[in-house]
Amino acid sequence: MDFPGHFVIALQGRDNKVVLDVFDGGTPLDPKDLRALIKRVEGPKAELRPGVLQAMGARDVLLRLQNNIKVRRLKQNDLPGALVCAEDMLLIAPDFSALWRETALINQRLDRVGAALRCFERFLKLVPQGEAATRARAAMEELRSRLN
Repeated sequence: MDFPGHFVIALQGRDNKVVLDVFDGGTPLDPKDLRALIKRVEGPKAELRPGVLQAMGARDVLLRLQNNIKVRRLKQNDLPGALVCAEDMLLIAPDFSALWRETALINQRLDRVGAALRCFERFLKLVPQGEAATRARAAMEELRSRLN
């Protein structure tokens, strides 16, 4: 199950559903525990709300795990490692527009101008309008100026 900032497992029994924290030895989580967990992840004002606990498919789980690795690598300033994660994620989710933008930005930071431009172009095919598209076009202009 997808829960903000945390994986949990939900098992359906005959009479009820139990939610388990797989990162805490399979500890069962009741609504009070889930409320405390969401506050720890989202802040003290966060509350449980409809839709906060969602089923995840295998692809979503793979993307989430890979994203966790990518985030850790970015925090360690391991841009090449983060790029590998992002590119692997694109193999799983080639139409995930935000990931194309993020991959473009990582390539830009690594001064991989051609790769950054290709990623921004793919992003713009998926998201041709809006503020993010405008920022992507501006970044592309700056990148193209480096080529001249």
